[in-house]
Amino acid sequence: MAREGKLHGNWTATVLANSCRLTTERRMEKVTPKRVFINNIDSYASKCVAKFLCECVVGAAVDPDAVTEEEEERKPHSGVPAFQVVGTVSDTCDEDRPHVLEEYTHLNREELLSKLMDCDVVIYNITQHAEQLEEACWAASGTHSTMKWNVL
Repeated sequence: MAREGKLHGNWTATVLANSCRLTTERRMEKVTPKRVFINNIDSYASKCVAKFLCECVVGAAVDPDAVTEEEEERKPHSGVPAFQVVGTVSDTCDEDRPHVLEEYTHLNREELLSKLMDCDVVIYNITQHAEQLEEACWAASGTHSTMKWNVL
């Protein structure tokens, strides 16, 4: 068996193994959750999407049924949430939403655009409220325009 730092017949394999281990360790250390915006987070569908995203963990299998128990035991999970969910609510209420990091009410378009630009992913549920289609179109064009100007 080759030792680290020594030249043996399989030196390349040793370096690769050590390199892979270090890369994996670095990835586990530097994992930051993706920030996800969801509109009308107090509506039924948006609330369900938010809860699902908050249960996702970095390193977990996408399809748990496809992973065998043996594979699951070998693969360490970081325990780090994969997503931080923020979003708008139609009205303030006393309902507890522990899965939501931040809730926004009555934002003007400039404030909303600023919040959207802070997110990695923007999800607009347009199935429950017709007026959300117009806002979703505005949000898509506004974030696109802002990103284009930031690149220039």
